[in-house]
Parts: sequence; C-alpha cells; structure tokens
Amino acid sequence: MTRGPEPDRPELASDPLLHPFLRAKTSAESEQHLQRLLEVEAGPVMRRILKRKAQASSPRGNLAANELEDVYSSVREELIRQLLMLRSGEKTKPLANFRAYTGAIAYATWAEHLRRAYPARSKLADRLRYLLEGRTDLRGLVLWSGESGERWCGLERWRGTTPAESSANAQRLYADPAATALDAFGDANFKTMPLPLLVRGLFTWLEQPIPLRQLVDVIAELLEISDRKETLDHAGSVGAAVPVDLADPAPSAIDALKWNEYLHWLWTESERLSLPQRIAFLLHSPVLREFELSGIGSIGRIAKLLEMPPETLAGIWKDIPLGDLEIGARLERERQQVINLRRVARDRLGAAWKEWIK
Repeated sequence: MTRGPEPDRPELASDPLLHPFLRAKTSAESEQHLQRLLEVEAGPVMRRILKRKAQASSPRGNLAANELEDVYSSVREELIRQLLMLRSGEKTKPLANFRAYTGAIAYATWAEHLRRAYPARSKLADRLRYLLEGRTDLRGLVLWSGESGERWCGLERWRGTTPAESSANAQRLYADPAATALDAFGDANFKTMPLPLLVRGLFTWLEQPIPLRQLVDVIAELLEISDRKETLDHAGSVGAAVPVDLADPAPSAIDALKWNEYLHWLWTESERLSLPQRIAFLLHSPVLREFELSGIGSIGRIAKLLEMPPETLAGIWKDIPLGDLEIGARLERERQQVINLRRVARDRLGAAWKEWIK
C-alpha cells in the first residue's frame, strides 16, 4: 500500500500550486516545476508590482530598465531560496497563498532597494509619513489611499478626496518647486522652516490634496536633499572635472541629533504602552528599522521589547512594516481591533510628546 505524505509535511497546508514542486521525486522533476512556478505564476505578479512601484515611488517616476531588472532578479532569487528551503524541510511554515507571498517579497525587496539606492530621499519619505500619520504632536495633516491605490496627503478636511485635475498652483509647484515656494511663503525662509510648518504651509497654499510621491519630490528639491552626484567643470558646464556633490544627502548635525533624540524618546515611551498596543503600533511602522540603524536597539533588544523570540523577529524583519491582518493573527485580534489598538497607542504617544516638549 502506498503511503501518503506525512502529516507534518509542509505541502499539506501549502498552496496547491506548490504541491507538484514539493512532492517531486527527482531533482530534474522539481527543477521543472520550480521553473513553471517562477515563469507562469510568480513572474507576472513580480513584474506587475515592480512596474507599479517604479512608476509611483522612484524619484520623478524614473528608473533605468537594468535597475528594475536587478530588483526583479533579487525578488526571484529570494523566492527560489524560500521555495528550496520549504522543499528541503528547512522552512517548516507552509505557504498558504503563493501569489500573495510572491507579492510580499516583491514589496519588501522594492522597499529595500529604495533605501539602498536613495537613502536620503527614503529617510525624508519616512519622516513625512510619520508626520502625516499623526505620530508627532502636530495634528490636522493626514495620509490616505485613493481608489487606484496611490497615497494622497493633505489637511484633515480633505481626507478621502482626490482632485479631478491638478490646480494651477499644483502644476507650478511640480514644475518649479523653489520658485513657487517663494510665492507661497513670501519673505519667510522656507529652507530653515521646521518640516511640519513647511508641509502645512504648502498644503494651505495649494488648497488641494497632493500625491505623497509628489510631496516627497517637492520637499526634497526645496531642502536640496539628493542622492545624485554630477560632474561639473570649473566653468559650471557638464564636463570631465572632479565629481561634485550638488547636495549633501546627509541631514545636518542638528537635524541628526534631534532625530536621534526623538528615537530615544519613542523607545522609552513605547515601553510604557501595553504589549498589544506596542505590537500594533511598532510592527506597523518602519521606525523599528530606525531603532536598529541608529544603534538604539539591536534585533535582540527589539524582540525583547515586543516580547517575541529573536529568531521570530529576524524571520519577519524584511517584511516590516506588517499589515493589520498579519499583526491581528499574531495578537489573535480582528483587523479593526488592531487599528483601534494602534490609534490608542498613537494618542498616548501624542499626549506624552506634548508633555515632553514642554
């Protein structure tokens, strides 16, 4: 009598699309099924996501074809690695939805690519998201998703709306941010303004919502934040002279000090939240990476903060920030309960911040 798969084999709970690959008897057979998974099932998902992210997320929407292909290769390599680990038994957690898992790897790889390729711009985008999501003491600025999935931002009263077309002011701002900002702020020096005042001032002057990617582009140009290097000759024309940084991508010493001080404050206040609030807030936020990059918390220390095994946190590290459904599964709560926990956490952090800055 032929024995069926052992009860603890991962293919029993994995997506049926993976069964032929996981149950293949020979290396040649498994390779054939692996290639089909990559080309037929995963390939279209990876290319669709990366194309959309490249159009929406990269500076000015530009990305060289070879650069996009490099990201695609990275996604493919990671997917192959995970599938081989699943087949060998090294990975014991089943993949219940192969296409969704492929999408998650594509999103995480794209985010990591942006952080490496555009570190200054990525840090600016993170700070703008913190501001727009109400993670500071400033209220009245919001971030939301439009029907097409694009992220929009603006004043609270605009939440959920998307303009049919860009206003004349918006078109001027996109075309020439620096010249337009002179009209928007008059005699005020917008380059020395705190970021919250600069963003609120632009929104008030625009009088309509703006896509988040456009806001990042505009603020980056106004504050001369760039990851590009160009070469200029001594007369100022493009030539073969020594490379010159047109803009230092690193924040000023004062800004860096303030950011580090904020991260230390946030770590301390996060410890005072209840564990469910802490998990709902931190696992949904890229600030965990900032804790690790700044040296405030290693993965082991962050795992202790979240009261989870370090190996568990390491396994999901590249996927952070996590979605509400995955956080809910970890907390054994419904999605709305996770949202409510995070809202309470943000309110408490906001109140604590107001007291601290006094």
